[in-house]
Amino acid sequence: MSELKILIVDDEPHIVILLEEVFELLEEDYGVELLTAMDGEKALALAVEHQPQLVILDVMLPKISGLAVCQRIKENPELANTTVILLTAKGPTVRSPGRVSRGGGLLRN
Repeated sequence: MSELKILIVDDEPHIVILLEEVFELLEEDYGVELLTAMDGEKALALAVEHQPQLVILDVMLPKISGLAVCQRIKENPELANTTVILLTAKGPTVRSPGRVSRGGGLLRN
């Protein structure tokens, strides 16, 4: 069975730990490989190196914002089909669908 690679990106350690615990339940049954990053720069490097099928991405990150990371992932032909889920604690800061659509994502309120 081929592994499903999931990249979790958040600068809050407790969020990373929570998401890791959720996805670790799938590791044995579904062959999930978890990757983690705490800033946008590391997230991009891991995405290029490992080509995950799913990226769970905080919008507000150090070094490179989550929106910029999403846009760069979607612009990279090798990563363009990667599913990206954006997380944020600041709902109103990303309510503009244009900001997300430039990254190839979908925003629903």
